Amino acid sequence: FLRSDRADAAALAARALGLIGGWTECGPLAECLAHRDPTVVAACEDALWSIWVRAAGPGDVARLHVAMQFGRDDAWDRALPVLGEIVAALPDYAEAQHQWAIAQHTLGDLAAAQGGYRRAAALNPYHYPAHCALGHIAVDRDEFQAALVAYEAALRIHPNLVELREIVPALSQALGKRIVA
Repeated sequence: FLRSDRADAAALAARALGLIGGWTECGPLAECLAHRDPTVVAACEDALWSIWVRAAGPGDVARLHVAMQFGRDDAWDRALPVLGEIVAALPDYAEAQHQWAIAQHTLGDLAAAQGGYRRAAALNPYHYPAHCALGHIAVDRDEFQAALVAYEAALRIHPNLVELREIVPALSQALGKRIVA
């Protein structure tokens, strides 16, 4: 159903996979990020995120949710220790790495954030948000070639990222004309 010509069926299949799917479903869901229907794309994004979060045991997922709530409340200083504990206990848990990197990024430690985003992307080959964040850090550091590489990696995974589809050609052209270095 995920590859159905009917957008409603494909979106429903993606939602179902988000509820019960595991790592093996990430590849097919990621392929559907290129779907022409935005409802299907949004369902696949949600499904991927759900699978990524559920990749740890229930107790660790619950702790991740606590830390993420701190983040939503803009209490990143409270989220960071919780995320640090999860990352220390589960170094292969990509979504914890990503959330830890977001906390570091928000609190201004770009070097730590960059390392966390890189680990998340290395652990999860479909983690387009980690690549986007690496691009944002590169832009913050005026490292435009590195930003282009990161943004292109994100677009290879998720070709429907509208903002990046606009930014990448402009950035590539600016680099080609040496407007930015």
